[in-house]
Amino acid sequence: MRQVFGAGLVIALLCPAAASALPGSGPHETVDIRLSTKRTNTSTALTYAATYHAANNPQGDPPSLRRLVIRANKGLRIDTTVRPECHATDSEFKNKGKAACPSASNIGSGFANLKTLGLFTSRFDTTIFNAPRAQAEIVQSGGMTFAVARTFFRSDGTVDGPVPTCITGGSPPDGCPTDESALLSQSLTTRAISTGHGAHRRNYLTTPKTCPRSRLWRTPVTLYYADGTVETVVTRQPCVPAKTARHRRHRLPAAHQSPRFTG
Repeated sequence: MRQVFGAGLVIALLCPAAASALPGSGPHETVDIRLSTKRTNTSTALTYAATYHAANNPQGDPPSLRRLVIRANKGLRIDTTVRPECHATDSEFKNKGKAACPSASNIGSGFANLKTLGLFTSRFDTTIFNAPRAQAEIVQSGGMTFAVARTFFRSDGTVDGPVPTCITGGSPPDGCPTDESALLSQSLTTRAISTGHGAHRRNYLTTPKTCPRSRLWRTPVTLYYADGTVETVVTRQPCVPAKTARHRRHRLPAAHQSPRFTG
């Protein structure tokens, strides 16, 4: 499936090579979305990193996060045909772990810190797989799969990520009577992935074709908490207009300098 998001993005460890971004903060959260390049129309990695806490109290525990929706800068594109798709069910993930998917469908990784039953804080490793019109994220500790989180690419251009809050996966009221775990922090990275060459080159994730006058791509994120709170924060990713990028690549050095190229 190839889809152009008029305002959509994949949710996705802060990348050391990622371009500096500007996080968005609200009463319960600080959210940072980073792209690995500032250039337009270019293959990119994407990182979603966030911390969650009590309202206006970074030292307090947050309510359980049940859902997040990302509406990205216009023109960012994703092409899921670049990698094989994983069709594993939640049960297959829990029985087989990563082996439930083709290895080539692995597109990223990360971690999550959760507080369970208000008592225990644990770190879990996450692995992201390419799935039909979605990403499937398995949450593991010690090689055992505890939950599967699926992020869906909606037809309205948003990326919709329900968050499991039951110990065995799922959410109330079907998965458990009430929320049993709460996200404290998480970081997810979708790698920069491409296939083919020249005119036939295709990217899993491609930056927009244009950079606005502000030189910032804006990515709003709306978060839905178990206590009924709904908050929207706006993260910003720097970009460089195509003409500026070309000028930097081909600018000649001054006569007294050693030849070098920048950008």
